[in-house]
Amino acid sequence: MWVFSRKDGRPLDKDDGDYLRKNAPQVVDWAKADGLKKVIAGTNFDLELGNLELLKKRFVVEDYSGK
Repeated sequence: MWVFSRKDGRPLDKDDGDYLRKNAPQVVDWAKADGLKKVIAGTNFDLELGNLELLKKRFVVEDYSGK
């Protein structure tokens, strides 16, 4: 499980959502949290093997995968 939020602390918008879906296609479930300031991503795929570094350039990324 991964949590994404904007670096500026503002709520996520449509462009953010589109960017996440495009660059994290391995995520099977998305859940909004904290008044749209965070989204929780559920996947069995290790995002570090995907576009995680790209996502980190735009978002604060928290890893709760329990690796």
